Amino acid sequence: MMFGGLPQLLTQIGDDKKSDFLRRLYRTVYLRDLYERNDITLKPEFEELSKTVASSIGAPVNALNIANTFKSVSNVQNITDKTVSVYLEYMQNAFLIEKSERYDIKGRKYIGSLSKYYYQDIGLHYLWTGVPR
Repeated sequence: MMFGGLPQLLTQIGDDKKSDFLRRLYRTVYLRDLYERNDITLKPEFEELSKTVASSIGAPVNALNIANTFKSVSNVQNITDKTVSVYLEYMQNAFLIEKSERYDIKGRKYIGSLSKYYYQDIGLHYLWTGVPR
């Protein structure tokens, strides 16, 4: 349950080997594909965004706040909220995360508030947080 549903995980014995497998898979398949397909130049920021999304499961995500945090903590001045939003969209298109929007049942429409993001695979969420979802 903690490491997700990827079939090859069954061949890995022990929690450390399962974590290593997920880490290698994330770097060699997901990140490489995202970098090549979308010409991502801010690679460390993209990886940090992945971790940020994992740690904020169930909480509304604000692209502007994330961009400001990057600017203050990592001294990266050229990342904007638009860049963060585009990177989140890239992650969605790669089926790495899924966006959850609030829906107003009475008004029968989506509410234009902050969205929540969830990892498609529990194992990747666990990889970054160490906490099962």
